[in-house]
Amino acid sequence: MGDKMKPLWIGKSLSWCLFHQVWADFCQNVVIQLLRSDLCALCQQNQMTVAKMRNLPEDRKLELIKNCQDHLVLVQEECQHYTTTIEVCRLRIGHASHLFICRQNAHKL
Repeated sequence: MGDKMKPLWIGKSLSWCLFHQVWADFCQNVVIQLLRSDLCALCQQNQMTVAKMRNLPEDRKLELIKNCQDHLVLVQEECQHYTTTIEVCRLRIGHASHLFICRQNAHKL
């Protein structure tokens, strides 16, 4: 490609301001992904409720906090179950792969 055909911006950097302007003009459908939360929908709802409960009566606040605590206990139990299940699977896979290697080595003898 001759110099007359080469775009003027090749090999040059854009200013930050110009970059944002070009991005807004030509790449509107491409957006930066927002941070994701690993909270379940109920945890997110509880978080929002607790943040807004300043003006609620004391008995309603206690009820909401109790509901949040009950849910967190359930979440902890589920998490422990998943962690235990994963560890059991890892041990079984490790044991099965060890047996497979032993059988392969026995056939070589």
